[in-house]
Amino acid sequence: KKDAEYVMIRIPIPGGCSYASKSGNVSFESHREYFRNETDIFCQYLPKGTYTFRVKIHPRFTGSYNLNPASIELMYFPVFSANNEMKGTG
Repeated sequence: KKDAEYVMIRIPIPGGCSYASKSGNVSFESHREYFRNETDIFCQYLPKGTYTFRVKIHPRFTGSYNLNPASIELMYFPVFSANNEMKGTG
């Protein structure tokens, strides 16, 4: 709803999945860190609006996976945060 500075976006990675590739920079993205259980995306400045950040993953095992909601918060003032909806695959 407002422009924000120093934003951190946390995208959880489902168990049983691994990264297909570790690339991708959206125009407002400053830095990206890849962990086993999540990807953290840092933006120094993010104007209000709707954005799509993609993380390429692939399943290591057959079956269906649930994707937990991604969260976004201000890095230096984490009281303000938000989540998106839970999604399923397969």
